[in-house]
Amino acid sequence: MKKNIVFISWHSDKQEIGKKISKCFRDCFGNIFGKEISVFASHVDIKHGWTKELSDALYGSKYGIILLTPQALDSAWMYYEFGVLRRIPEHVWCFPFGNVSREKTPFSINQYLEFSEEELKKMLDLIIKKELSDNVIGWDECISIRKQIETEVPKLYSEVRKIAADIDNSYERNYIIREKYYQMVKNVKDITANQRIIELEAEVAKYKKQLILNGNTESEKDKKISQKVAEIATLNTRITELESELKKKSASNDRKAIDLGLPSGTLWADRNIGAASPEEAGDYFAWGEIEPKNGKYTWDTYKYNDNPETLPSSHDAATQNWDSDWRMPTKEQFYELLKYCKWTWKGKGYEVKGKNGNSIFLPAAGAKWPTLKDEGQLGLYWSSSHDDDVLAWYLFFGSDHNLPPIDFRDCGFPVRAVWCKE
Repeated sequence: MKKNIVFISWHSDKQEIGKKISKCFRDCFGNIFGKEISVFASHVDIKHGWTKELSDALYGSKYGIILLTPQALDSAWMYYEFGVLRRIPEHVWCFPFGNVSREKTPFSINQYLEFSEEELKKMLDLIIKKELSDNVIGWDECISIRKQIETEVPKLYSEVRKIAADIDNSYERNYIIREKYYQMVKNVKDITANQRIIELEAEVAKYKKQLILNGNTESEKDKKISQKVAEIATLNTRITELESELKKKSASNDRKAIDLGLPSGTLWADRNIGAASPEEAGDYFAWGEIEPKNGKYTWDTYKYNDNPETLPSSHDAATQNWDSDWRMPTKEQFYELLKYCKWTWKGKGYEVKGKNGNSIFLPAAGAKWPTLKDEGQLGLYWSSSHDDDVLAWYLFFGSDHNLPPIDFRDCGFPVRAVWCKE
């Protein structure tokens, strides 16, 4: 039996849309992974005795991709294949095409994703990490595969988009609408950071190889033993530093702009500035300052003395820590968030859900005044709106959220950015 199978589940129809999309995925995986991963695209034909081959592939697979078209919801074989793949839930991805309602299908139990370049890259990244941990591929192959992903994923997205447009007249129109949003999210990516990740991976691989070579000298009984041991310790430290930097860069690149369906069209970041995930507090900033402090947040350490109506980009923590496409929200944008979204307390923060079903999570990160207080109980987030020479507006919430009050500008609060690209 072939190992490391990616099982692609699809349904045949008169237009052969599922078949065409499946072929695009199969070709993409072949170009990215080469012979390291084999792909099985289901196409059940009982008359030709395909059921055993299908069963072997299903139970031998490590990853599953479900391609959902409207006709697929009526396929008993699709449900059967999904049921078997459910044994590896963290490695099964469902991509809907056309008018496929999430509420009417059990496929949404797993990772039910909007088809986009971003989601495809996340899926492939998880596969890479799994293959690395299983020692199927090494660091050198990993670097090569990541380069292939940057080339092949845009091609896959473009090809599948054209095929899926034949499902119904509205699908291409919806794609065009979503395309602008995905392009905005894509532009958030720091291209130089992506390049740095590739460089760091290469450097990590180099140091690990050197570490192994140096490690062999420990058996030598000469005066250089202690020197080699010290070199090994230094290399281990450097590897830790490189991998930490790699993790931080990867997390930074994962940030997204979330459309909550607000009247103004404002898109909100999915995490705080300095946070690697939506649940993390991130960094704390005094109003008008662009770097977190190592010490206490007091008037003695406060550095910003100007009094603009709204913070300029040079003193906007979002713009300076991410890029010019992001900025701190105004008090009016906080008011809009409170008025048009449903707020649900989730233990240590609020889920803020828009009328379109999308949501963000605002952790109750507390504040630093002068040091960290009320973490997990209160949420305080700076706006860019000034009040006077000592006060500025901010969002405040506890178990019951409140309207934005004002507070002293020297306090250290988290920042949740909004998308501001024209």
